Amino acid sequence: MRRYHTVIVGVVLLLGYSTMALGKKSVSVEKFRIGNQIPGWSEESMSYQHFTPETIFDLINGGATEYIDNGMKKGIYQRLRNSDSATIELFAEDFGNSKNAKKMVTTKQSDGDADTSGFVTTAVMGGFWVCGSIERYYFEFTLIGCNDSNKAGAEIDKIIGYYRKISHND
Repeated sequence: MRRYHTVIVGVVLLLGYSTMALGKKSVSVEKFRIGNQIPGWSEESMSYQHFTPETIFDLINGGATEYIDNGMKKGIYQRLRNSDSATIELFAEDFGNSKNAKKMVTTKQSDGDADTSGFVTTAVMGGFWVCGSIERYYFEFTLIGCNDSNKAGAEIDKIIGYYRKISHND
């Protein structure tokens, strides 16, 4: 009887550990949907989309293969707007591991300078483009309609802070 009890306990522990490990690996990028979570910003109606390596070409006109080649598994796209009519287009993508996510940052870095948080910010016409990684996730967003670098920096910090908070809740 004791032997059966030991086997049953072992199987239950093994199943419980496997479920925890698999659950951790299958955390969805959907958790990075900002919606209305950042004060002053709201998601534009019908802008949210989920994509995979097969469907990323629907969102990115040119350059989609570099995401796939660097290991992108799945991602989300969302567009936010504030009361000043500034917009933020955001991509949050799961690259499976931190090495692939960091490799994507290196691929996209070109002219920008990484700040202390590891995110790269580049001035573009009408705003700023940002990319970076946190753990296995790669983030890329463009802030348009905000040419004041101090204000833009504050808005960018809000988004990065939100993503850091969410990514550490795995």
